[in-house]
Amino acid sequence: MRVGVYLGDISATAGGGFTFQEEVVNALLAYNGACAHEFLILASHPPAALNTALPGRFGFCAVSGTFSHKLRRLLGFAFEPLVSLLRPLGLPTHLDRRLRKRGIELLWFVAPGFEASDIPYIYTLFDLQHRTQPWFPEVSERGRWRFREKSFAPLLQRASLVITPNRAGQEELERFYGILPARICLLPHPTPAFALRPADDSGVDVLGKFGLEPGYLFYPAQFWAHKNHVAILHATQLLRDEHGITVTLVFVGSDRGNRRHIERVASELGLGQQLRILGFVERRELVTLYRHAQALVYPSYCGPENLPPLEAFALGCPVIASDISGAREQLGEAALFFDPANWPQLAETIRTVRADEQLRNDLIVRGRVRAHRWTAPDYVRAVLTELDKFARVRACWAAVR
Repeated sequence: MRVGVYLGDISATAGGGFTFQEEVVNALLAYNGACAHEFLILASHPPAALNTALPGRFGFCAVSGTFSHKLRRLLGFAFEPLVSLLRPLGLPTHLDRRLRKRGIELLWFVAPGFEASDIPYIYTLFDLQHRTQPWFPEVSERGRWRFREKSFAPLLQRASLVITPNRAGQEELERFYGILPARICLLPHPTPAFALRPADDSGVDVLGKFGLEPGYLFYPAQFWAHKNHVAILHATQLLRDEHGITVTLVFVGSDRGNRRHIERVASELGLGQQLRILGFVERRELVTLYRHAQALVYPSYCGPENLPPLEAFALGCPVIASDISGAREQLGEAALFFDPANWPQLAETIRTVRADEQLRNDLIVRGRVRAHRWTAPDYVRAVLTELDKFARVRACWAAVR
């Protein structure tokens, strides 16, 4: 088959979504095993790895900035009803017209971004947070809930296959949208290659640049409300006021509207001298920050999988993670878990990790094993298997041009 691989225009500041997409696409472009398919990369700009990919197997088509892409952003949730009015006229979307000219038979949306299409497609689902936790402003305010619901319902129900990380994700797909199990593929998030094979950071004085000493608590996450930074702040206050333990907190990530609130809460709790917010950091800096942290504290309310715990595993950083749906399936015995709404429990878990060196070392060993269980090449091989299966179905009808 000729397969369109849709990347959209995710930037590095998007965090985990960008990392996931980059890892998977690079593994696809580097794949040198037997493969009967040809691929057209659809993105705002060609990936750097495309230059070294096998000739003849991969092509590129710029899609970001198309009319439908701009209209979706302009009209928000009102875009889908507009599309539904035009569809009965039999008019193909701008994207479909371009893909049919290139003979694309199946479309793969690698990350959450998508455009309306009548071509059979595979969709990679990260989460259904607007259904599981509709109160967070990032999925509820300014029509976002309606937009997500009006988008996800037809998108998922129309998909030839939906990729979700684990059984928790599958249960949500079945419950909320009635997706048949046969159309759901469970593929865990792969551990990023940059964490599995990090460059030597000797000579790179990252800690000196940021004025840090080893032994801080680390949380790399964009400043969304659901990321639950406040849990770490309140747990840190409890450690100080009830146990006399003073810890440094290091937060990194782009501001998505909640950073000012976090800074205000930190000030009210008297944590101004203990908190360092570094904003977006380069990857080499991120690696160093993981390596010198006492632990990764990951209190997010959102699952069913997350990438930072896998990065921490690979880089020898113990993980303390929120006990949300899907977390134990992803992290197993390599992490300590806590209720993200139970600040005293988080404080006690942090205190335990700080005091028990053997436990900390055990977590590091288990984490490294867990990190190597599933990588981007593994992910790509699994997707190619699904493409082989669908190719026999797609052979039933001629290409539409």
